[in-house]
Amino acid sequence: MAEHPTPRDRRFAPGQTILGEATSGRNLYIIKRGLVRVSKRSRASETILGELGPGHMFGEMALIDKRLRSASVTAVEDTVCIELPCVLVERMLEDAGPWLAAMLRILVLRLRQADDTITALRSGDLSASGETPVDAITEHHLRRIVRRLEDTHRIAWERRGASEL
Repeated sequence: MAEHPTPRDRRFAPGQTILGEATSGRNLYIIKRGLVRVSKRSRASETILGELGPGHMFGEMALIDKRLRSASVTAVEDTVCIELPCVLVERMLEDAGPWLAAMLRILVLRLRQADDTITALRSGDLSASGETPVDAITEHHLRRIVRRLEDTHRIAWERRGASEL
C-alpha cells in the first residue's frame, strides 16, 4: 500500500487489530469516535495497559524513536481514527526543533521502560522487565543538547560581539 502524505479517516471494527506489538511504525492515530484497548505481551500472558477513547492519540512512540511498536492496539467497538502518516509526523518533529525532538525521544524511552515494568509486575514475570539503559541514553541525549546549546550561545555571542565592533 502506497504511503499517503495527508491525514485520512480510518474505520476499525470491534476486535480489529490497529497496531501490532513489535511491528514497524508507519502511522500515528487520533481517535475521533470509539474505544481501543492497548495491550502488551509478556512471556506468560497479555497485559492490558489501558483503554483510549475520543481525543486520545496512539502510535506516536515508534514514530518518535524509530523503534518497533511497544504494544498492540485493538478496537473494542466501532472506531474511527484520523491516521497521520509518518512523513507528516517527521515534518512536525523537524519543525519543532532539535531540543523538543530530543526531549520527546527521552520521554518515549522512559515510557517504554514504564510499560515494560507494568507488564512485568502485572504478569508476575519480573525477569521480563525489559530493562533498557534509559539513564545512559538520557545522559547521551542531554550531553548532545548541552553541546548544541553551548554552540548556539557561542555563535550568538560571537555575532553580537562582531556587530558591536
